[in-house]
Amino acid sequence: MEWLKFVLALATAVVTSIWTVLNWKRQREADRDKDRKKLAALYVLPFLSACEELQSRLYNILAHSGLEPLRNRSANQEYAYEIVHMMAQYFGWERSARRYGPYTMDPHFIKLTEGIRATFAKDLNGVVGEFIFFRPEQKALASLVMTRMSGEYGPEFETLPLYEFKKRIDSPDFGIASCMRALTALRSAKKVEELSDRERLAEIQNRLVEVLSYIEAREGFSLYPKKRKHVPRSEQWKAWALREGWDA
Repeated sequence: MEWLKFVLALATAVVTSIWTVLNWKRQREADRDKDRKKLAALYVLPFLSACEELQSRLYNILAHSGLEPLRNRSANQEYAYEIVHMMAQYFGWERSARRYGPYTMDPHFIKLTEGIRATFAKDLNGVVGEFIFFRPEQKALASLVMTRMSGEYGPEFETLPLYEFKKRIDSPDFGIASCMRALTALRSAKKVEELSDRERLAEIQNRLVEVLSYIEAREGFSLYPKKRKHVPRSEQWKAWALREGWDA
């Protein structure tokens, strides 16, 4: 009888231990899933939205002569500020996602976003294009457009609304030259062919589509129900991308 009691006690202890370990694993997985959803809400979704807004606007301008309708509906050329605001939002959310999001150690994500940084910053044949944003300017715009506010998960990032962003750009002490170049180019051009740096925009649009495709495949959902299209890239930019090693 004593031996039977010992066996039963041992069996009970083993079962209890197994149940405890399994319960701990389930709880740990639940906590990880909760943390993953939190990171997605804080960084992934806003980053995807910033990518989608910018690539969509660039595609419409470059592939559908979208600059003329924008000019026609905006008597005070508000569209120029909108486009620069979208670029600034991308810089802000890209840096937040790379620093705090779930893809901070993902080499392919880093390569894709680094390719966009490089495309914005690259001068071709020593020419400073209309839409070139050097890396310090990208960082400065990211800092300018991002704010912190109280949210469901504590202090959260948010972007300045357009009217506040416009106010800061128009202030006398604003000193980011790339913004002024881009605004001047957008205001001056009556049609897309008059943008001398439009090939850079096409390259950026292509790379934004690649980032969106990669992250949405990983997350299992898409912000856009149809297949996105690429603006045709010039041979010059293709050659540069190949030399820089940014193409997959």
